[in-house]
Amino acid sequence: MTSPTVKSAETSTGRTIVIVTVMVFLTIVIALEFALIFPAVSTLASTFETPNIAWVVSIVSLVGAAICPLVGKLGDRYGKKPVIIGVSVCCMIGSLLCAVTSSYALFLVGRGLQGVGAAIAVLAYGYLRDVLPPRFLAVGLGSTAVGFAVSAVFGPFISAWLLDDFGYRGLFWFLVIYTGVLTTLFAAIAPSRANKQHRSLDILSALLLGGGFGLVLLALSEGGSWGWGSFTTVGTALAGVVLAVLATVRMLRIAEPLADVRLLIGPRMRMIVFFVLLGNIPATGFSYILPLLSEAAPRAGNSVGFGLTPLEYAWLLVPYGVAGVAGGLFGGVLARWTNPRLLARLGAAGMAIGSLLLAFLHTSMVEIAVWSVIYGIGWAFYYAAYPNLMAQAVPADEMASSTGVVNVVNSLGASLATTVVGAILAANVFATDTASGSPVYSDTGYLIAWLFLAVTGFGSMLAAVAMRTGTRKATGEQPETDAMGGTPGTSMAASV
Repeated sequence: MTSPTVKSAETSTGRTIVIVTVMVFLTIVIALEFALIFPAVSTLASTFETPNIAWVVSIVSLVGAAICPLVGKLGDRYGKKPVIIGVSVCCMIGSLLCAVTSSYALFLVGRGLQGVGAAIAVLAYGYLRDVLPPRFLAVGLGSTAVGFAVSAVFGPFISAWLLDDFGYRGLFWFLVIYTGVLTTLFAAIAPSRANKQHRSLDILSALLLGGGFGLVLLALSEGGSWGWGSFTTVGTALAGVVLAVLATVRMLRIAEPLADVRLLIGPRMRMIVFFVLLGNIPATGFSYILPLLSEAAPRAGNSVGFGLTPLEYAWLLVPYGVAGVAGGLFGGVLARWTNPRLLARLGAAGMAIGSLLLAFLHTSMVEIAVWSVIYGIGWAFYYAAYPNLMAQAVPADEMASSTGVVNVVNSLGASLATTVVGAILAANVFATDTASGSPVYSDTGYLIAWLFLAVTGFGSMLAAVAMRTGTRKATGEQPETDAMGGTPGTSMAASV
């Protein structure tokens, strides 16, 4: 079902709110694919009787990073709405396959199809920019952070309920129903836009870039088990870098590239890329460290660990999630009142300060809950700033393809977070749990890990300070290059 093509100026306030709400909840499909499945990893490992259960998580990230550049380009060429629907259907098919199969190989195929859902957020930013009235654009883009906060709060509760009552298959049936309902609503109520590009897809660059970053992420995720200095790890990483370089050279030389590389590495986008890369390290690292710290059993001589159950940990996350929802809602308003660059600075600073506080003050659940509020606000501001910065840096007809490439950098930041934090903790083991055989990490390990997140958070803030983009109020106006009509890489730089 496809609704009539409309102009954003004709969209009423009520319909705008409905469109944004549906888009926000459809966007968090990828977040739910992680939040619901994390608590079920041990169940899946025993069900499929495999030692390689980490691929249940890794394959979603790898496929998402590899597919985003191409899907973003498809959205710019054929229209965001039909591509969003197609991506959502892929996610639904993947969830259905995971729900019914008893084969681990087919289960991983299903998880890979679910990974395509990472492109929904990439397309959503461009779609909202196309259809929302300018006065609602900043708030609409900022509201996407609300959905991720909601998934962080409710995901563990939903997962615990479904696992207890329906087993792991219930998680995937839930995702089938959830994705199907939201996709149907989106198809029925969301307007289409006719501003499509008639340019080549540059599939070769998409394959090179997606494959290159996929190999780098694979090396980061598997380096611990392969050995960081092994031929397999080093060779995989180098092969990924070579492919990414070849993609970059090709995009610089052809007339209609996958993405405008000169724009992405130019003065208006360069610091946004660093902001996204460094900022996603504390954004991801928080969700990696906190459950380990909170669910570890307390031990004499080690000042960390509360022995929380997954459900008790979910309750501990509620203040963080509520702060994230509030920050997402207010972040778009703040970007409209001031500018997205200020929002970016505040977001990165919030995560950095939250990491510092958690590094030195984490011996009580009250402390963790309070510092998590600061972290949650910073995290929400970071996610609200990112699409609003992109909206001021790139033309509307390149929003999805440019965001698709930047999203690969975002995925790289997430992989760096889990890899480095994992290595830090592994180097600081206090004891081994005799019942489960799992390592118990020391207070020193957690201290160093939180400080690493603080350093990268402040690095993200410095990138936002040095930014030359996002200085105007987020009023929904087009970037200056749209009006000037020049090539983004040159006229944008000249306009600063």
